[in-house]
Amino acid sequence: MKTKKKNKIELKKYDWDLRTSYNLCSLAPGEEATVFSIPEIALLPSLGLRIGKTLRIITRSIVGGPIIVGIDGRLVAVDKNIASKIMIKRLTAC
Repeated sequence: MKTKKKNKIELKKYDWDLRTSYNLCSLAPGEEATVFSIPEIALLPSLGLRIGKTLRIITRSIVGGPIIVGIDGRLVAVDKNIASKIMIKRLTAC
């Protein structure tokens, strides 16, 4: 595992195929994905956002608000700035 500092948030880097990976902001409501990389923010694992977890986009705010994701049977609101740093692999398309 390699780490790289970027914008004062440390990102964990894992092997994934860049052609099939996206950030969380790129998903539409109803799409499912697997998490491959998350920023080093202590709160995220306690909310269920961990590497290897499957999530589903529930809603997205049009005006820059949070993205609501369903993970492990609960709903989690993720700020768009943080969501842009969460790398995922799409499982289903809407």
